[in-house]
Amino acid sequence: MSSEFNIDDKTRFLVLYLDADFKVSVISKLLDRSERTLRDWAIKTNRGQDIREIIPGRGQKTKVTQADEKKVVRQVRETPHKASTRMLAAKDDLGKSTIYRILTQKGFRYRNYGLLSKLTSDQEEERIEYCQEMTANNGEAIYQTFFSDEMGIRLSEAHKTKGWQRPEEIMELDFQIKI
Repeated sequence: MSSEFNIDDKTRFLVLYLDADFKVSVISKLLDRSERTLRDWAIKTNRGQDIREIIPGRGQKTKVTQADEKKVVRQVRETPHKASTRMLAAKDDLGKSTIYRILTQKGFRYRNYGLLSKLTSDQEEERIEYCQEMTANNGEAIYQTFFSDEMGIRLSEAHKTKGWQRPEEIMELDFQIKI
């Protein structure tokens, strides 16, 4: 009868290092772990520390105050269509990932807006006429058209389609199309 045991690498290291008296370089190959990490474990073991015990207080402490969190949430609520993590990070002197973490912890999700595009009946007619003119004669007018501008544009930024919203909210971005 065979049973499979899941023994973590630190316990395996201790058995091989202390009981089997293997060298760190050999254990490194057996466990497929960095030799530098295993040398660190060996130093700690020789000092009498238990490497399996996680020492509290490790890692960088948070620098974000509750006031900062409230400020970020307020800005998103006031202008959700303008609140990107980059913009908020630059404005509030915080990191983009910090802004993202704050908003996700507060229940916000970055989701698509429900876009409402409202054309008047005159605008609809004008667009249809324009398309018919451009496609007449096998689209000859399209091939004779040249667009030139010195300014680059990003179509993804022409109309904002996503924003920070709470899951229970479905925000609709209403914009007018002008001809």
